[in-house]
Amino acid sequence: MNIILVSSSSAKTRSVSLKLVLLVFGLASLLPVALVCALILPQAQHEHQGVIKRLPTTFNLVFASEQAHIDALAQQLGEVEAKLVRLDALGSRLSTSLALMKVK
Repeated sequence: MNIILVSSSSAKTRSVSLKLVLLVFGLASLLPVALVCALILPQAQHEHQGVIKRLPTTFNLVFASEQAHIDALAQQLGEVEAKLVRLDALGSRLSTSLALMKVK
């Protein structure tokens, strides 16, 4: 299949193959994906260790403090979930005892 381009400023018509257009768009869309994969995905244990090793040490400290903050939040979330399970158990015991009181 061909795409025919006609312009009012040019007397010539141009014909572009659909296969060529798809090839150009495919390569243009794969280039950003390849760059992202090369910069973000973990590298092998070589001299360079990806983007984080190339950053200044101040950024590494920020990442470490963020990880500590995330760990603290995860611990608090676990405590809240444990309290929720206990509250749910208490609610079921209370509903069971109220049902027994209504029967008597």
